[in-house]
Amino acid sequence: MRPLLKPRDALDIEDDRHLRDYRRMNGILTVHRDQLVHGPYTQAAREGWLRTLLTAQTNIRTWPRPRHRPHQRRRASADPPHLGVPEA
Repeated sequence: MRPLLKPRDALDIEDDRHLRDYRRMNGILTVHRDQLVHGPYTQAAREGWLRTLLTAQTNIRTWPRPRHRPHQRRRASADPPHLGVPEA
């Protein structure tokens, strides 16, 4: 899941004002204590994150998976030595 670490870390930004719009989805500006409150992320920011996640998803799906060898069964003997049966 390492390809998902970069997109996750990219979302962890302290100051994301450059990625946000001040207008709400309905077009209203919100003011709190004489300062504008940040609205939703811009369309471009959301598109960029979606492209990054879809690329990571594609990379995960196309990674070569390790080949596992099937378990080989041991041949069971008629009298296993751990049962204390003397061998002939």
